[in-house]
Amino acid sequence: MAPEQHSSWAKLLALALLLAAIGNGAGAYLKRIGVLDREAYKAFWAVRCAIPDRAEQRPCLVYTTPAEIAARAAQPPMDAADAAYRHVYRPGPVERVLKLAKDAFWLLLLATAAWTFAAARGGPPGPRRAAPLLLFALDALAALLVSLPVNGVLVALAGARGMLFLPLALAGRGLVHHIGVFALGASALLVVQAALVPFELWRGLHIFHEWSPWDLARRAAGTLVQPNSLGVFTVCALAFHFCFAPRRAGFAWLLALGGVLVVASASGTGMVCAALGGAALL
Repeated sequence: MAPEQHSSWAKLLALALLLAAIGNGAGAYLKRIGVLDREAYKAFWAVRCAIPDRAEQRPCLVYTTPAEIAARAAQPPMDAADAAYRHVYRPGPVERVLKLAKDAFWLLLLATAAWTFAAARGGPPGPRRAAPLLLFALDALAALLVSLPVNGVLVALAGARGMLFLPLALAGRGLVHHIGVFALGASALLVVQAALVPFELWRGLHIFHEWSPWDLARRAAGTLVQPNSLGVFTVCALAFHFCFAPRRAGFAWLLALGGVLVVASASGTGMVCAALGGAALL
């Protein structure tokens, strides 16, 4: 593959990565802000606002009615508060397609990286170059065999899926010359998340508690589904950009944006990593 063609292909892969990351959690995000499953969204607020001293909060006044609150308050509490937001993490048919598209993207990227590696070496890797992949296969097999009797087939396979990045890192060495393109893609994802966070804090479900004085959600997750994921990804993306982006113009603005995202996510791990990264920069 010619270098310029490879560069164009790398740009397409970086764009696909950006779209896959957004699409994977788009359904959960849209449910949290009430665009999808509107009735379930209102039901959450009816349960939440049935708690004493909450009925005067802005979300309770905007997203539900006194009659709905009274009806919820009359019901036994049990696990109503927990059940009221389970729909956020229950993917519908369209969301399942988006999640499968993400897996299809990773498999495509793995196949592309392996093919690029083989083409650059003039053929399939020899025994010495294949050793890391063989070690990974043995490690994954061992983990699968340990997990199977404890967790069952479905959970064990789901865990094996999470290890997909390891062979990708080994086989994708042919793409390392264009790593700056992926650094820019990760930075673009940060900008997208920063644009989504205000809507989530203002009208998102208070799944992760709330800033009561302002009636705001306390933690944001964006399309990364969990707040910790957003915090840790933000720090990693900033480090990735700093180390590999083809140019650092505007990095100070990106750094400020990343700081806002880490604080909005309230991720303890993200904050520790941000502090360590800041110390390294200084």
